[in-house]
Amino acid sequence: MQNFRASADLVGIGPQEHWDLIGGLSARGIGGGRIYDALIATCTLAAGAKVILTWNVQDFLAVAPPGLEVRRP
Repeated sequence: MQNFRASADLVGIGPQEHWDLIGGLSARGIGGGRIYDALIATCTLAAGAKVILTWNVQDFLAVAPPGLEVRRP
């Protein structure tokens, strides 16, 4: 834990961004565990990344925000 804490940056989005994300997903009929994928993708973009690597490409493509490329490692 100590080694990881010293080298890791925590990122996230604010409360209103959470509600906006949930509302947008709900309007598109997206719920359940896919909300977590959307939150991960949204935080990834908010942290400044342009690409997310995942084995679940199709899941993330459905919920990734514009500007975030989804790729398999």
